[in-house]
Amino acid sequence: MAKTESLFRDVNERIATAAEQFGSDDAEFVCECADPTCVHRVEVPLEVYEEVRAEPTTFILANGHEEGSIEKIVEKRRRFQIVEKVNRKVVAVVKKLDPRKAAPGLEPR
Repeated sequence: MAKTESLFRDVNERIATAAEQFGSDDAEFVCECADPTCVHRVEVPLEVYEEVRAEPTTFILANGHEEGSIEKIVEKRRRFQIVEKVNRKVVAVVKKLDPRKAAPGLEPR
């Protein structure tokens, strides 16, 4: 599950970079849930995306896509929710796979 979520996060990093380059204030991100077949998109202000990405254990999900055994909802918005990983093993994996940690070019904006 953590690897799937981290893969979606990698995609969203590229979306955020492209949106920023075009001067957009928000972007349509891929839901970062554990379901590898999920195709939901969530519109999120770039400022909020950056706040979520400040912590490697927080993710943006479509409403209702949380997996209670590995994460808890920390904030619910009209179009999306922010979750924090709470399962010890999942936390370790998402920290290890954090693209901003692994790739110097993807540091916080």
